[in-house]
Amino acid sequence: MMRREKEQRRLSPLGGTPVFPCASHVWGMARAGGRAYPGGMNDSLVLSQNRLYLVNGPRAILPALYELAARLASRGALRVMDGGNTFNTYPVAAALRRLGGSPYPALRRVTLARAFTCFQMQALVCVPEPPEQPVLVLDFLATFADEAVPVGERMRLFGACLEGLRRMATRQPVLVWAAQHTGLADLWEPLLARLQAAADVNWAWSAPPPDVRQLELF
Repeated sequence: MMRREKEQRRLSPLGGTPVFPCASHVWGMARAGGRAYPGGMNDSLVLSQNRLYLVNGPRAILPALYELAARLASRGALRVMDGGNTFNTYPVAAALRRLGGSPYPALRRVTLARAFTCFQMQALVCVPEPPEQPVLVLDFLATFADEAVPVGERMRLFGACLEGLRRMATRQPVLVWAAQHTGLADLWEPLLARLQAAADVNWAWSAPPPDVRQLELF
């Protein structure tokens, strides 16, 4: 079996190492496509190869993911699988306008599928012949936070999803965004560890440094 090359990067608040290929990172108000937004990323996120990319971070990462979706859709078909009902066409359309021209042709190239349960997520990911187009899987772990589903069943479905994601990544770039959820409880760390082991490229979001200020006496 061919050994997959692993790559790990940390989204540092102090800059230095590029966050994504061809992207720089600055904490605070970062500019992407001419627009400033908080969250610490600027320019565009680039998926350059057929690999499984994992981004581990809070909802503050969403503006950068919307920028990525806009750039991918401006070039061709894009499939979005949304596990946390987070995909919003308005910021994607705004990003497309910043790229120039009408956003509607690109938006029509986006196929959106939402999953509200881990069973639905497994059905979306585990398809016999995945389409050959970039895939964004947003808030992947949200559907596995349902405490009404037994832990054993959630873990079984999660394993099936990992196999499906790996299979898709042999045909096109696949980016998975994972965020912490209250319902995951003790499952968060083992699920994240399995995701990181399955991914070819791991990116982690670093918390901002504390704001240390000298106390004023008067």
